[in-house]
Amino acid sequence: YNGVNGLFIPAGIMQEPFFNETYRPERNWGGIGCIMGHETTHGFDNTGAKYDEERERREWWSEGSLEAFKKRTRCIGDLYSGFRIAHEGISGNLTLGENIADFGGVKISHRAYVRWHKDHHNGTPPSDDSLRLFFISYGQLWCDKERYRTQKLSLSDEHSPSPFRVNGVVSQNQDFATMFRCPSGAPMNPQYKCVLWDDPEKETLAAAHEGSQRAEDPGSFGESTVHGAV
Repeated sequence: YNGVNGLFIPAGIMQEPFFNETYRPERNWGGIGCIMGHETTHGFDNTGAKYDEERERREWWSEGSLEAFKKRTRCIGDLYSGFRIAHEGISGNLTLGENIADFGGVKISHRAYVRWHKDHHNGTPPSDDSLRLFFISYGQLWCDKERYRTQKLSLSDEHSPSPFRVNGVVSQNQDFATMFRCPSGAPMNPQYKCVLWDDPEKETLAAAHEGSQRAEDPGSFGESTVHGAV
């Protein structure tokens, strides 16, 4: 964070499943678009937020903004601490920065895709099928199958295990719930969601951790061997 303020995309990542020039646009937005949004969000995660636009470490947030940021990131940490894989719990603290970036990456790319579509189609928003494909493309990024020992090793990684890089993110995303018609209160559409960057017309931030459903019932996707399903 104290180097160059920039976003660098290596040429090697510009291939399937992240990107292909023959893909439908929504597939690329759900793939490389989410990766680019992820890296952008790192500038405002629990580490990047400590640095200003000149790459200097200082407290540049207002007291109120900082307190709200801590409260909202605590919600994300608690959510992921409720997930388990290979019979062990995930560390919501260890993975917090990457989880914040995953949340932001999907939200940024989704909004950018909708705006791009309107700009290129006379103000017409994308169809529901296109928006569903966006989320499916994101899910496919982390679709894999791992041995039990590999799952164990993943618990020491600052990135969350693959199933939760998908389900942990989209279960807190109201656009996903709307497109896939997830019933309110279902595991993939809890009443209270962890929302870091607000969209007050669409999302409700848990006012307090007590009583929140965000992490209390991760069982439907809390233990997994086949990863990445949305």
